[in-house]
Amino acid sequence: ARHHPCVTLLFTDISGWTSMSKDVEPKVVMSFLNKLYTAYDRVLCKNGCYKLETVGDCYVAVGGLMTVDEDGFTVVDMKDG
Repeated sequence: ARHHPCVTLLFTDISGWTSMSKDVEPKVVMSFLNKLYTAYDRVLCKNGCYKLETVGDCYVAVGGLMTVDEDGFTVVDMKDG
């Protein structure tokens, strides 16, 4: 285990998602999610954060934990805090 002194986790959940997705055409639902998650992705990229997962209306991201290694891959920052 490693100590990471400054890490932020973001968990999002869209209020009313289940009922909204039942009442709207699938094409509209997918378009909505695509626009929303694309906007989230831009903010994360601009701020050096990393998207962990998207499942339905849940979006999970982390800041202060990931870095880019010498080969250009995104990895967990293993430097001691």
